[in-house]
Amino acid sequence: GQGFTINVVDPATVGQKEIGLESKFNLFPNPTHGEATLAWDASIGVEQIDVISVNGRLIRSLTPNSSSIQLSGLETGVYILRVKSQQGETAVRMMVQ
Repeated sequence: GQGFTINVVDPATVGQKEIGLESKFNLFPNPTHGEATLAWDASIGVEQIDVISVNGRLIRSLTPNSSSIQLSGLETGVYILRVKSQQGETAVRMMVQ
């Protein structure tokens, strides 16, 4: 008989040009109870951060003007922070309790 193929994709891989930047970002506290900070080295050149719910809905899009950004006002749940920089894209998971 004929078979089929199932491709399982990690939900954190939301970008096409991911190049292993995850270790260059520091999200704290994580999990959070309301406010969190995402920080990185200024040389990465972060251009945009998208906050995406686990069901794929864009919650907000942020353009940072420094090497860190404050995140607050999010409902309880798990979010993917899609970070776009001059060096590529990566995803950081965040849990709000």
